Amino acid sequence: FLDHKDHIVEVVDKVLRLVYTRFSTHMPLAIQKTLKSVFVQLQSFSCSPSQQLLAIFNLFFLRFVSPAIAQPDQYELVSSVSVSGRKVLVCVSKIINSLSCGKKFDPCESLAFANPPYSALI
Repeated sequence: FLDHKDHIVEVVDKVLRLVYTRFSTHMPLAIQKTLKSVFVQLQSFSCSPSQQLLAIFNLFFLRFVSPAIAQPDQYELVSSVSVSGRKVLVCVSKIINSLSCGKKFDPCESLAFANPPYSALI
């Protein structure tokens, strides 16, 4: 699956655009309430607004989006996923997790190819 690095980067781009487009106009009420509750709790801590937003972003991607990307069949988004498809989806999920945490991949890691396209975001 790493033979298709450019394709994986394209998939990450498409997923990020889709999530942004979909959730900027409509987010399920349960997720809205959860994120709002966390945001209210974060305001009681002495962290900057940018740190608060980063925490909300991390929670949203790490707990809601990434698991659904890596295992769409478990969330009933699709009926089944091929083995090679699952490998690509797990790769996409790892790249998005890395972006949400603001960390680059170690140059020795197989996913280090994702560092240059997203270095401006990290």
